[in-house]
Amino acid sequence: DAFKADPNYVPALMLRARQKAIVADFDGALSEVEGILSKESANTEAWKLKGDLLLLGKIKADDALTAYRKSIEVEPTFEPGHLAVLTVLMQQNKFDEASKQLDQLKKFAAKKPQTKLVEAQLAYQKKDYKTAKELSQELIRLAPKNPGVLQLAGAVEFQTNSLAQAETYLVLATEAEPQSVLSQNLLITTYLRSGQAAK
Repeated sequence: DAFKADPNYVPALMLRARQKAIVADFDGALSEVEGILSKESANTEAWKLKGDLLLLGKIKADDALTAYRKSIEVEPTFEPGHLAVLTVLMQQNKFDEASKQLDQLKKFAAKKPQTKLVEAQLAYQKKDYKTAKELSQELIRLAPKNPGVLQLAGAVEFQTNSLAQAETYLVLATEAEPQSVLSQNLLITTYLRSGQAAK
């Protein structure tokens, strides 16, 4: 057991922090992460985990953003950190900041599907449906069964009043991820708008 052999073994401490988070002991998990960062202040995974705990466990988006930004300050090409920053900024409707962050991410990960997905999501939130549609079509070709991609494509088609195409994507999205309330709600709204309330 690595932890018994060395109580300061960072991978074991990270595991223990994650285990505490799983059982909703967010204060305990944060305490573990703070301990890790006191030993290894350049640990990108620990900064990312701290951000996740602050965002999801403590509902402190601004503090989470600070931790996520620290992870990419330590390692500028740390994709999970960039994606986390983008997620928070989009949730806060800070589209200009999000666009700048996206530009940073695209410098080294422009062709990655996750980058294209967040770019399409940002375009959608900015109501740039033309760009969102182009990107979502590209993503459909790359990942035709991904529920997040299908949901986004359906939402874009709904906003541009292409209701038959929206229905196709949203049916596939709900089949791929039946527990997605958002996909289900979008599909119901599509049926209502297209006069198919009986469905």
